[in-house]
Formats: sequence, C-alpha cells, structure tokens
Amino acid sequence: MYKFDVIISIIITILIGTICFFTGFSVEKNVLSALMSFLAIYFGFLLTSISIMINSSEVKKLYLKTDPEDNSLNLLERLSNYYKVAIFSCLITIILVIIFLFFNMKKFTFMLPAFIFYILYPTKTLFKILFDVFTNKKVL
Repeated sequence: MYKFDVIISIIITILIGTICFFTGFSVEKNVLSALMSFLAIYFGFLLTSISIMINSSEVKKLYLKTDPEDNSLNLLERLSNYYKVAIFSCLITIILVIIFLFFNMKKFTFMLPAFIFYILYPTKTLFKILFDVFTNKKVL
C-alpha cells in the first residue's frame, strides 16, 4: 500500500478503536456470529476475485503499466499489495472473532470496528483498479 494509505488507515483505525474504547462499545455474541459470517463471505470474495483476475487477459495491462506514484512497481504489484493487506487483516480479524466467541472476551470487542475499517479501506482501491481494468477505462 502507499504511504498515504497506510498512514490514513492506521490513524483512522486507532481513532475508531479509541472512540469505541472510551464509549464502552462492546459486541454481543449474536453480532459476533453475524460478523464472522460477513468476514467469511468477504474472504471468499477476495479469493474469488483473485482467481478471476488471474484467469483474465487484462492482467497483462496491469503488468505493463508502471505505477504513477511509485515507478519501481507496476500496477499488478500494487494491486497484489492491496490484496495482501485485505486478506491478512481479514484473517487476523477472523481469528480475533473466534477467540472472542470461544473465550467470551466481551470487554475486548471494542477493537472490532477498527479492524473492520482496516479490512475495508484497501477494498476501495481494489474495486477502483478492477473496475477500471475490466471496463477498459484508463487505469488510475
């Protein structure tokens, strides 16, 4: 991810976590179960979109275009970096939700909205790149 995206996502994640901590935010067990379902579907979407993209002829376009903000990368590498962040943060959040569910750690659930934001933040760039590539628009 770009430095700007990393800085923004970390600042907003910490801000959301702090607000949730000081307001006494907590999540009930049934909401954790629904969140687990959402995360599983989102993780499946990420893996499906990777497999669709790999089998597409449009990947060559991403490989051949250099990243406008970092000349050492091409757009395919940029896209893969965003996928890595989204997938790893999703897996970490799934593990946290499982721990919260099994060990009934309700007092630590204030962290979940911050993690959800950190998962969904790279998705806006993933969607932008994928829609631009598959609709034959100018990529970035």
